[in-house]
Amino acid sequence: MKFSSIKTFFEKRQELNELLQRKEKEKTYQSDLFNDYFDNKKEEDFIPYYVLENQFLLDNNISKKSSTLNQIINERDSYFRNYNQVKFSNFTVGWTRDQEFSLTRLIPAVYSTANQPHNVLTFDFSYSDNPELQELLTKYNQKINQYLEDGYLVEVLPNVVVLYDASSKAYEIFFGPETLKQNEYQEN
Repeated sequence: MKFSSIKTFFEKRQELNELLQRKEKEKTYQSDLFNDYFDNKKEEDFIPYYVLENQFLLDNNISKKSSTLNQIINERDSYFRNYNQVKFSNFTVGWTRDQEFSLTRLIPAVYSTANQPHNVLTFDFSYSDNPELQELLTKYNQKINQYLEDGYLVEVLPNVVVLYDASSKAYEIFFGPETLKQNEYQEN
């Protein structure tokens, strides 16, 4: 009886040590991802979200108080905060589980339009039945795509940066801890 309880003690201790090692690896990986995000925000070819939005408004002579545009942007951001996808014309930003990052938390991911998951609620930020809104969405996506094709790092959603690698025709995503914090209230 005593031997089995000693064995159990050592097994539990080993499990605890493995869990602590895993947590330490997660912290290191998370730190690396967040550092990539912060480093990219310092790059000369980084376009912050507010610059993207303001440039779009200027180019199209739209007021920042435009109720139509504000409504669609608020709806898009709400979808994303609720762990749903946002489809742009050439790519989709969604959520995925990365076990190196965490066993329980979802993190942002970027997919080419052809590879996006189809079993997730998606807010289509590239299409509308309303012709006036469709024109705005088309122009907004064209602005994003032009920046990406020109090699810029573009903050397409608050705290979510996308980069397009023309040679591999692949998208990369970078995100800050703020992106995950905006969703914490839903996990508690």
